[in-house]
Amino acid sequence: MLISNYQNTKHGKKVKFTSNIEFTASQVIKNELRRGVHVSLYDDFTVDAAKRALKIGTTGVYDCIAGGITGGNTNNNLVFHLMPSGFFDNLRKNLAELEQKFKETVSLSKQEHKTPQGLIFGGYIGDDSDCKQSKDLCVILKHFFDKFKIDCSVFWGSPYKQGTLCHQKNIYYDGKTDTWLVNLLKLDKNGKKDVLSKQQIIDAFSQISISPQDKVKFPDTDWISGRDADFNKDNLDLIKKDVLKKYRIED
Repeated sequence: MLISNYQNTKHGKKVKFTSNIEFTASQVIKNELRRGVHVSLYDDFTVDAAKRALKIGTTGVYDCIAGGITGGNTNNNLVFHLMPSGFFDNLRKNLAELEQKFKETVSLSKQEHKTPQGLIFGGYIGDDSDCKQSKDLCVILKHFFDKFKIDCSVFWGSPYKQGTLCHQKNIYYDGKTDTWLVNLLKLDKNGKKDVLSKQQIIDAFSQISISPQDKVKFPDTDWISGRDADFNKDNLDLIKKDVLKKYRIED
């Protein structure tokens, strides 16, 4: 695992760094969460349930969207786990809380002279309403990252077939090393199996966008700079206008 990416600066200037995103086995994340804060699977999956800590993560992400706003060696790293149906059932309240969480986190980063980074991770592709809401929620979250000028990497949308195929996602952020540990776990008739090859992981996600500020590592590769990533596939901006209009959100 990489050491922290922080660069020394003069007092009063923002600390510039890149975030690491490392794909790993689900058991690794479970082990790390024993020493960190777990944004619980049994919370209400709303914006209000998001938590902050130095080491923090969440598990059991299916059609939900997980991710966060991070700044390295600080207790102010924010991780969320949002259920699409719950988010849209109380849309106005959750939009207001989401904006407040972003404002608070950006303000805390400024106080610590840091530039925050973002991650969106999760979601399903499918024809049912939960899958469609999952994509809409991903677009809305990306809109907020853009609005607050936070560079963000996105891994969204794995295949879903009721009763035959789904993927569980798990994430954990370690502020000491400024590293996201992320996992894709395939569930089908053969049981559960970690997806650990670069090509299989890339093929499993509908939307991938690596921030130029980030680095990503698959179990079978070295670290890849976001500037050199040749596997981005992102069309969220093409539907952004329609999604924001649908939910009456100002661009």
